[in-house]
Amino acid sequence: MGTMKSVIVSIIALGVFAIPLQTSATLIGDEVSGVFNVGPDATNYFDAGLGSLPVAATVGVGNEFFGDLLFGDVYVDLGANTLSFGVQNQGSYNLTPTGRMEVWLEGLDWVGHPGGYITGLNLISSDFTDLTYDFTDHGIHLSIGDQRYTSPDELWIANFSIVTDHAPIPEPTTVALLGLGLIGMVARHRVANRA
Repeated sequence: MGTMKSVIVSIIALGVFAIPLQTSATLIGDEVSGVFNVGPDATNYFDAGLGSLPVAATVGVGNEFFGDLLFGDVYVDLGANTLSFGVQNQGSYNLTPTGRMEVWLEGLDWVGHPGGYITGLNLISSDFTDLTYDFTDHGIHLSIGDQRYTSPDELWIANFSIVTDHAPIPEPTTVALLGLGLIGMVARHRVANRA
């Protein structure tokens, strides 16, 4: 019976001291791709040489995408579960007076939780007067209509929180504890049957 007690004590000790904290889902460290189009025929101004943005970026500190359009600077900043999109007007331009600016972010996969997917996109604040948005399991689409400037060098920002769903992933320590518990139950059953 002393062996059984030591097995139980070992299981409890593992449960108290060895279980790591659950990791939270995050976009930090994930590589995402971005496409930015402006104009009535969705001409990609960045690819047309009127500005430049990287096609892909790794989510980290600071802006993942930053570029210069005819009318101003455009940036995208992703956080662990947030999105900030902004346009800094350079001078006295109206944003997209002849069409819409379309922004697509793809490949949003959560580090540490590969089965995660987007279930919602909540607008926290916005300076844009005509902004629509939607999402897919691993992507976000923003569409911005005509934005009239009220002062030179005006900054327009939209902030979002990204809602996700993640299937629980058992930690290796949890699986080990379950195995030890099962071994203890079998050992106890055998000792009881011998008596």
